[in-house]
Amino acid sequence: MVTLLALNVPADIKSKLKATCAALQPFGENTEWLTPDQMMVEIAYIGAMPPSFMEHLCTAVRKVLDGVAPIPCQAKGLGFYGSRRYMASIWCAVEPGEVLEAMYEALWIQLRKLGYKPVHGVDFHARVNLAFCKGRTRNEKLVDELAAFEETDFGTWTATSLNLLDQSKGPKGFRYKSLYRFPI
Repeated sequence: MVTLLALNVPADIKSKLKATCAALQPFGENTEWLTPDQMMVEIAYIGAMPPSFMEHLCTAVRKVLDGVAPIPCQAKGLGFYGSRRYMASIWCAVEPGEVLEAMYEALWIQLRKLGYKPVHGVDFHARVNLAFCKGRTRNEKLVDELAAFEETDFGTWTATSLNLLDQSKGPKGFRYKSLYRFPI
């Protein structure tokens, strides 16, 4: 089982993001665009976890979320990782970044006690991933088009739960199954 912790993104915001991605798709070569079912705010990618470890993970997450109030969130502005020449991924920023980063840090303090380490080598940035560019594809035109969406407000919502998801690879990319919902 491959697991991660994520916040849900409401359907109306996913719909706006999907429409924006559709407008950008003609400018991106060798780019895999995510479906609305794949759009979420990933807080911690845990990776492989045996089912027998679930109880320990749930205890650690509950410890972090104890006393945390629902989080007002805003999806605003598109950006990318990588360079202008070789873009790696496209995302929508999520605020309040500092609150979500604090949750990320607190979760990893607990997860490290269980023997886990962050898989991704990049600093945490609250975001909804929208697309991944394959290999060393040059997508300079796509980078230019993204500039029009740097300040676009895609909407607000209140995050009331953190979800433990099981990730599996399907014919159309990753699929996610909810294993547990932790109230915030």
